[in-house]
Amino acid sequence: MKWLFIFCSLLTILNAKDLIVWSETDLPPIFIVEGKDKGNGYAQKVTQELQKELFEYNHIVEENTIARSLKLLENTDYSCYSLLWSKKRAKYTLFSKPVFLTFPNGLIIRKEDKSKYLQYMNTKGEINLDKLFSDDDLIFGRVNKMKFGSFIDEKLNNHNYGMNISYFNKQTNLIKMFASYKRVDYVIAYYNNIKYQMEELNLSNSLEYIKIKGINVHPAYIGCSKSNMGKYVINKINRIIVKNRDSKYIKYATSYLDENQARYLKKNAKKLFKEYDKIIVNEK
Repeated sequence: MKWLFIFCSLLTILNAKDLIVWSETDLPPIFIVEGKDKGNGYAQKVTQELQKELFEYNHIVEENTIARSLKLLENTDYSCYSLLWSKKRAKYTLFSKPVFLTFPNGLIIRKEDKSKYLQYMNTKGEINLDKLFSDDDLIFGRVNKMKFGSFIDEKLNNHNYGMNISYFNKQTNLIKMFASYKRVDYVIAYYNNIKYQMEELNLSNSLEYIKIKGINVHPAYIGCSKSNMGKYVINKINRIIVKNRDSKYIKYATSYLDENQARYLKKNAKKLFKEYDKIIVNEK
């Protein structure tokens, strides 16, 4: 019996599949982790399909903060997450080909406070971040470890020590403090993200999106741990992405945009993906 037990245990180990932990963050409509649309965020739809294609692995989905999700990428060999590229993240993350195209983060303000920001806007109605970030009387609310794309991140790094910043662990908490309690003056976010959460929280749509000077549409990626396993997974994910991103995946992402934004991305997706494919995102 003892040898039979050992033999069965060995068979179990040999037949066991490697594990991938997929992180999801409370960031609708990218990830929707609660409510009637739970599991239907546009990044979730893609990662659910990737999990089916990666049938040689077992998959676990965990709700984590951004900080925790990044720690898993950095400290394990078996984690994946949908995210934006940054130089720091590239030190411990292997990035896929671009999987989404997103309209840029913009400045979100309360409409009633717009006069405070006119001095930082140009004639096109775009906000100048260098000027805005120099005003330490205004409180900027952000989710801890959130990245906004290289352009905005660089501006934040340049001004970080002189800014008045209030940090939050979850986007929903930030929106409540911003829109309902007015504890922060402005946030930087995707308009569709803010719009979705305002509707879910039954808050009146009293916010305004202001375009940030100097940025346009940018890509988002699937990132996996920098390991031999991560390398294999990303190579397979890339083949899946290339087959689906111009058609199926673009529909997931544009379903939460207004008509003009959706039309623009659908029309220009192939050209934009081709351009972003040329950018080197993984360190040698």
